[in-house]
Amino acid sequence: MAAVCLVGAAYSTSLLPMLVIMTVAASAQWSMLGPFWAMPTSMLRGAAAATGIAFINSVGNLGGFFGPKVLGKLGFKTGLLIVAITLGTGGIACLLVRLRESTQLEPSSK
Repeated sequence: MAAVCLVGAAYSTSLLPMLVIMTVAASAQWSMLGPFWAMPTSMLRGAAAATGIAFINSVGNLGGFFGPKVLGKLGFKTGLLIVAITLGTGGIACLLVRLRESTQLEPSSK
């Protein structure tokens, strides 16, 4: 939802619709944080969980450093589209991990 809203905001030409679309995008993005951070601890245990969470934080910090620079260099519209693509790719990856995990946990019908 956030990725779709960011694409809509990139192509918006009026301030009020862009503000509403960006508000929905921010709400959608922040609403996934709880389930996202629950995934590593539900799939990993002990030192592996700590390592996984540290890796996620490291990648997030790199995004926090390079994201504004990329957005500034490429312009608002292109920057929003890149953020939307990255966000959508991450969301799809999380869904695929959960789908793969749920299919592996189901008992076989044999």
